[in-house]
Amino acid sequence: MILSCNQQVAGSLLLATTDLSNERAIFSEINGLKLAAPENIYRVIYEALTGHRVSWKKALNLLNDKFSNVIKSSKDDDHPCILLIDELDLLVTRNQSVLYNILDWPTKPNSKLIVIGIANTMDLPEKLLPRISSRMGIQRLCFAPYNYLQLQEIIGCRLKGIDAFEKQAIEFASRKVAAVSGDARRALEICRRAAELTDYRVKNSTSLPKTGKALVGMSEVEAAIQEMFQAPHIQVMRSCSKLSKIYLAAMVHELYKTGMSETTFEKLQAW
Repeated sequence: MILSCNQQVAGSLLLATTDLSNERAIFSEINGLKLAAPENIYRVIYEALTGHRVSWKKALNLLNDKFSNVIKSSKDDDHPCILLIDELDLLVTRNQSVLYNILDWPTKPNSKLIVIGIANTMDLPEKLLPRISSRMGIQRLCFAPYNYLQLQEIIGCRLKGIDAFEKQAIEFASRKVAAVSGDARRALEICRRAAELTDYRVKNSTSLPKTGKALVGMSEVEAAIQEMFQAPHIQVMRSCSKLSKIYLAAMVHELYKTGMSETTFEKLQAW
């Protein structure tokens, strides 16, 4: 669903660019989940603009030169660029240099770069350093979590043409996820695991043939939900001492506050 929304945004922006400047824009869509490291985004951007592959360090230098007008681009290569970054919060590093560079490029004179970021972290700008959040602008569009009807529709689209789930099972999974987070990925993960449990039950059943067909029911969805919310690491946290739970809570608070993926013992001791 996110991908289709991105394509709609891209289409509107490309059309607007064509109408206003009569120039052909370059559109690049990048998902932070697909990057082995945040710094690799430099290499992806440079390849999208030029078609050439280089190391991320060299790509960073070349992109800095390009958007700072150190290297004058040819007329055929001087097109507007629309950069759409999904999972923007995954690009946060210890010194936040990756986000700073990407958001600083559009501020350069005549850079012709538009950056659109999508993040699940609602308060991401508040978690970033001032020099970065100041470059994000004031345009922020917040999307509410999916409700159960929307989650049902998403699951139904994924299962289009496949008769594998009972209708009540899909509704049950949708309502459960909508009540907790409204995360479509979590709903799809529950359905995937429920299908695996059903397949395992059919293969080990004595009353059904090995090739027999069985629909995923509410019992399998319930088992998948229990399994997901009672994962080993969750059970370990529940069995921790009170002091350990306080320490974990302090760590989570620090990570949310800073937007970083790691912290130090010294910072936690301050709590």
